[in-house]
Amino acid sequence: MNVRHRKSKKSNRRNDSFDARAIFRQYGEQDWGEYPVPAVHLSQRFKFDEGGYYHCCCSIPLPEVAQSE
Repeated sequence: MNVRHRKSKKSNRRNDSFDARAIFRQYGEQDWGEYPVPAVHLSQRFKFDEGGYYHCCCSIPLPEVAQSE
């Protein structure tokens, strides 16, 4: 999880982490539905495309999964 913009009292931001266990305890049984992920993108930091998104260096298509009913 990206914690770059999280407010933190820690002075060592290099090893800053996020503990989501409390969130999983509260919402772990909740059904949030499904969302197909067609590909994984490898992006270059600090370089953006014309739409303002990170520049995609490589895209790896993922296999389609049959929808369950």
